[in-house]
Amino acid sequence: ATIIAERLEAPSILCNHSRLVIDCNRYPDADDAAPAVSDEVRIPGNGALTAAQRRERVERIAHPYHRTIAAHLDHAIAAGRTPIFLSIHSCTSTMGGRFRPWHIGLAHARDLRFTGPLLDVLRRQTDVPIGDNQPYDMELGGDFTTPEHAMTRGLAHMQVEFRNDLIADEDGVRHYADLLATAIETVAADTAVMADCR
Repeated sequence: ATIIAERLEAPSILCNHSRLVIDCNRYPDADDAAPAVSDEVRIPGNGALTAAQRRERVERIAHPYHRTIAAHLDHAIAAGRTPIFLSIHSCTSTMGGRFRPWHIGLAHARDLRFTGPLLDVLRRQTDVPIGDNQPYDMELGGDFTTPEHAMTRGLAHMQVEFRNDLIADEDGVRHYADLLATAIETVAADTAVMADCR
């Protein structure tokens, strides 16, 4: 995320906490915001989590994160700029015992203004498997960050998943960050696409 932000000269707002402490991409009162079990693995720190302890995590971690995102977007829009919202995640190579072949996945909730051209560019620039709403689609009512900050403002958006075994070392991080950043730069140079995103 940091490499991509630097390449694009864009702000990068990082959660800096494991999603097992509090998942900032979930509604704070959702069961899976602090799961007791994740992919059949027990999370000891969450098994006996009290309502007060949960609220403390939300207040200390989730709310400041989302307030910062909202402030950056509001500032950009007030300055006359129309941001394109990029939410960056990593995912496991398997879930529920099933292998995930996609190296990069883009979720978009059917808003293809930017994501559609980006999928096309990625598939032209690389022969690695690229997921279109795979391994996740945009789960409205489940996912929080993109619906709350981008969709409510009518912003073009995409939610990116990098398979985490492919970004386990610095070379992998650099390779996949550069791959996505280059594709974004290519799409951003298309004036027709950018006009459609405004």
